Amino acid sequence: MARESKSTKWPYNLMRLLLLITSILLLLATSAFAEPTMIKLSQLATPGSTKVLAIGYFKKLLEERSHGRLLVEIIDSKQSDTPDSLEQLERHKIQLAVPDLTNLSFRFQDLQLLELPFLFRNLQQLQSFIESSSGKQLFSSLEQQNYKALAFWDSSFRHLIASCPLPTATDARGLNFIGAENRLASVLFKKINAGQPPITNHTGYNCRTLDEVQITDLDKNTVQYGMPPQIVTLSNHSVTGHLILAHREFWEGLPEDLKVITQNAMKDAGDYARELAEQADQLAVQQIEKGGTLGIYRLSPAQREQWRKTLLSDCPLVMNDRLKQWFEMLTATKTEQAD
Repeated sequence: MARESKSTKWPYNLMRLLLLITSILLLLATSAFAEPTMIKLSQLATPGSTKVLAIGYFKKLLEERSHGRLLVEIIDSKQSDTPDSLEQLERHKIQLAVPDLTNLSFRFQDLQLLELPFLFRNLQQLQSFIESSSGKQLFSSLEQQNYKALAFWDSSFRHLIASCPLPTATDARGLNFIGAENRLASVLFKKINAGQPPITNHTGYNCRTLDEVQITDLDKNTVQYGMPPQIVTLSNHSVTGHLILAHREFWEGLPEDLKVITQNAMKDAGDYARELAEQADQLAVQQIEKGGTLGIYRLSPAQREQWRKTLLSDCPLVMNDRLKQWFEMLTATKTEQAD
């Protein structure tokens, strides 16, 4: 058989090359003009708050990094006929929700672990646990109801406010704790004064003037300025925060490259939220010190450890087996104490 000449073969190869180039151009054109994916995100927060600013930053990052393939529409929950963000996710009215961790833990009780007072010695230990295999296992209860936990944005720390400093748990004996993070935390704080008569606070303050301890962050709307004088014990015993949830069906249908872009944008927005919260906390402390109405008492690392041991000593007795396993792992972890 005669061998095919080069002059006969080259037009065929040229045609194949042209077809390949045309296919690539068509593919690029299709991608360039494809409809962007719209992400509706529900929020319920005070304008100018850390949460609102972080969500706005997340929207900016996501739209820029996806080159317009992802667009974010922020929905005010107050304007919805279903203000509950989880219900909005269930009905596919939104694709992302940013619920408060405390509210979420009433529905998914395993999440109470993240707000146990004095359990995490610092934010690094908290975030390390969340990103670990144990943290992913903790969030698996959400996936059973078609929610996908994508990130946790930590915010301000909680502290103890009373009419006296609280260097140790003994100093709080007989006082009523108000505003505990969740049911489990409430049980632990109540244990301090269960059946215990009030004692004279060894700091010399009269704690009977206002026989309660307010558990709160330093937000100006939650700290009660006025009489009688109050002391903020900077305990940093737990952190407020928000979970970023997606509907699992939406998340699984998102292209892999857009998942990566979304997760990276969430991480950077979470770092931004943390910076804002730290600045707000520092400013709040400065304003309290200048104002003179409230006093400030800073726990030392040794005092925080004493609080930790007192509150958490009987914790496994009121936990289910899953929580007990994670609790024992965390309390056995040797980490650097927070300042």
